[in-house]
Formats: sequence, C-alpha cells, structure tokens
Amino acid sequence: MEEIIPRVGPEQNIELVLHRSHERHLIGIMTPQDATYLARGLLACSNALCGQNPPLPGTIIPDSHIPVRKWVVKQSAKDELLLILSMQSGLDFTFKMPSHN
Repeated sequence: MEEIIPRVGPEQNIELVLHRSHERHLIGIMTPQDATYLARGLLACSNALCGQNPPLPGTIIPDSHIPVRKWVVKQSAKDELLLILSMQSGLDFTFKMPSHN
C-alpha cells in the first residue's frame, strides 16, 4: 500500500514522502503556509464529497465553511479544556483551549 506522509524537513519546511511498505521516497517540498492552504483545500473537498450532493468531477471547492457533524467540550487530565470537532468525513479535530490568566 502506498501512502503520502508529511515530515518536517531540515530547512523548516514540509517534505511529502511516498511511503511504500518499508521504503520512503521524497516526492515534494512545501512551505508551512503552502501546506496550510493545501490541508484546508483537501479537507473542504473531502467534506464536500461526503455530503448529500457531492460535486461533479473537476469542481474546484473554494475556501468554504466546513460543516461540523458534532462537537464536544471535555476537560483533560491536566485540567485543560478540549474542544473536539467531528467532521462529516469522520475526522476529529481536537483543540486545546488556553487557560484564562
């Protein structure tokens, strides 16, 4: 199975690596800002494809609001507040909320 995985590069950049069984091959390098925009776009496309009316092939998904399927606020073992957002695609994001000083 092949998987594209990110890793931190030596120049404070992000390297995209093709992972095949026990081998890894560098396939691209991007800046942290480029990775942020790509991640946002990938997440938007993933959620659009999981919706009731998936877009047609070739559709560019603009910077859009990403629907949250559910959300939960929890307290961690270190008494930090955690906000967990569940997306339509099945991905959960956990945000650690700063304490108010």
